[in-house]
Amino acid sequence: MAIIIEEEKKSQGVISLLGWISVLIMLVAAAYYLFFTPPPVVIATTPSNLKVLVSIAGSNISPATVLQSPTFQSLKQNVAPPSPTGPAAIGRDNPFVSP
Repeated sequence: MAIIIEEEKKSQGVISLLGWISVLIMLVAAAYYLFFTPPPVVIATTPSNLKVLVSIAGSNISPATVLQSPTFQSLKQNVAPPSPTGPAAIGRDNPFVSP
């Protein structure tokens, strides 16, 4: 004697139909706002310190004139060249070589 157990088929109710319709409405609304509405316009004002840069950017400066000027020639280097006892001397030249 065989025992046959069958699952009951669920009938689609009104609640599940309303759920699917609401999901579809949300997808259509999201697609509309994403693809068809114009983007919002952002009005940005230029800061006052950037307006000064426009006048500087328009000036013509020749590098040769700057390098040959006596003011540039009178500048001194305040950074000392690296020494063997300075910060470069810390550690080994090749850290992968065994000591």
